[in-house]
Amino acid sequence: MSIADTLPQCALHTHLSTEYCAVAFGEQTKVFNSKSGDCVFHHTNTSQKQNAEENPNIGFIDLNGSSLVIAGNNKKVFLFDFLTQKLKATYVHTRKVRINVAINYNNFQLTGLFFTQDGKEVWLADKNGDAYSLDTSAITGDDTFVYTSATLRLGHISVITDMLQTSDQKYVITSDRDEKIRVSQYPECYIIHTYLLGNKEAITSVKQIDQDHIISSSLDRVLSIWSHKKEEDQLVCKYQLEDTSLIPMKMSCAQNGSLHLIAVAIEQKPQIQIFSFDGTSIKPFQVLDLPAAAFDVKLTSTFELWALTSQKESFVVYSLQENQFKPSSVHNSSVQTINALISLGVDPNNKQMYKSSIYHKRVREEKEEEEDEDKPKLGKRARKTLAKKANAAKVG
Repeated sequence: MSIADTLPQCALHTHLSTEYCAVAFGEQTKVFNSKSGDCVFHHTNTSQKQNAEENPNIGFIDLNGSSLVIAGNNKKVFLFDFLTQKLKATYVHTRKVRINVAINYNNFQLTGLFFTQDGKEVWLADKNGDAYSLDTSAITGDDTFVYTSATLRLGHISVITDMLQTSDQKYVITSDRDEKIRVSQYPECYIIHTYLLGNKEAITSVKQIDQDHIISSSLDRVLSIWSHKKEEDQLVCKYQLEDTSLIPMKMSCAQNGSLHLIAVAIEQKPQIQIFSFDGTSIKPFQVLDLPAAAFDVKLTSTFELWALTSQKESFVVYSLQENQFKPSSVHNSSVQTINALISLGVDPNNKQMYKSSIYHKRVREEKEEEEDEDKPKLGKRARKTLAKKANAAKVG
């Protein structure tokens, strides 16, 4: 099974700060001034291999101040100062793997990335289920710093699907494909504070709602809100999406006063479902129909909702007006400028745009379940034996 079958990560990403909007699409990364729409940074992730058919896609992106970190599916990490256009540091994620007596160096696909709240570390997760950190204080001088290794911080026995650091900087929260959410103390991340258990399928996303609560989404179409600081009775409430075709993949949360809102992007559907949380229960707030499927969604503290969609005019912006999200006119000029510089116009049904989507794995599994149940299930050894016999028959 390849990594493309196991991780809930879309090939398009956005990161919205107070002033800047960073977008990664394919091998391109651009940073825009969200007020004027001007492009202040542009990077193309090129392949170092000769005669490469295509450039490596950007898989993850994060901002901290003027620092931008991006990681591609070629396992390379780049750290920029996007205002000065300077490449500050690079890193290729390589792990030692002992095979018998020899030691091999393997490049493992990255599955997550974030800056810590203070910007002093960049965290990476790989498909082996481990999380590492890079110390940004090691970057000194004017030359590009080259990291030769990363520090192992924690590990899962399954692929890490999402991770974050809480706003109080006390915990790092990681989720995996085996339905578990781990809450680790920070910076002593080898100390496990608690596990959040109860989901029946892989966790697709984890986000922080406020100081005391996080929310997770999973492939069993359940949104769960947890009190992550508690060591027991952590589940506060949950909400089951009834439509089996709705797979929650991307989430964004915002708080303004006593109102907590959660925006959930549904994979391959032109729809964002918005929920409210009152401290004890999660309730539907609004179903927002989009002009095209959303690849990513960001909800700001002023309740502006930015969605990156698959239509040609990629960005759409909504604002909360009279207790309903409606198209916003505040950013019309800047959004038009940004859209003119992106112009994706991608096919939402093109699975290459969902480079690590669990969705396609589920479709295959459902098709397999529909096959004749009386058909004998062969093990790996039996399949190899049959393949050898078939090849021998062809030769004969």
